[in-house]
Amino acid sequence: MKLHSNAQILEAARLVIYNTQKDPDIQKRMSTYGFPPKRLQDGKALLEKAILLQDIKTIHYDERWAISQQVEADMEIMKATFKDHVLVARTAFRHDAVVLHSLKIERLSTRKWESVRQALYFYTKLEEHAAVMEPFGINLELIRQTKISVASLLDMKEERARKKGVAEDTTQEKKKAFKELREWVVEFRTLARYAFKDSPQMLESFGILVPSAS
Repeated sequence: MKLHSNAQILEAARLVIYNTQKDPDIQKRMSTYGFPPKRLQDGKALLEKAILLQDIKTIHYDERWAISQQVEADMEIMKATFKDHVLVARTAFRHDAVVLHSLKIERLSTRKWESVRQALYFYTKLEEHAAVMEPFGINLELIRQTKISVASLLDMKEERARKKGVAEDTTQEKKKAFKELREWVVEFRTLARYAFKDSPQMLESFGILVPSAS
């Protein structure tokens, strides 16, 4: 069995550990050739660590994907709601240039996250003038709830970035763990070739290909 991919490394490590742990005679012979039980435990720990890091990375990427999907869905709702409320505000404060200017809605940003920050600022300022908006069907409670929804988009953006950072950190740890596990498997196989040079069947049980005699 080759050791080119992570899947191959995991499978090779499992074969070595399982077949050695279940057979005291194998353990004894490997100890004689410089691979005592402690080294087997080291390999088992490396295997468990590699599997754990692989799972953690997958979980974080999956969670990041789920957050991205939620962000896109909520973003569409926010854009439509914000646009409607801006139209109402422009009507409600059409005779109050000072308030209208304070809402910063002369031009709506077309940039994704800039538009979210613009909306958050808009609803924060609009809370001060909720009474004027109420006759148009937009009361203080609605303004506050919409503001919370907008703010949650920024929270999700930060959480998504955090998940990405954790996943990338885990990737580096994972690479190191698989490198160490691979080195352990190679060392075991090298010693096993000497320990079981007279037993091709045993070597094959460790994932070591033995050329057939011609």
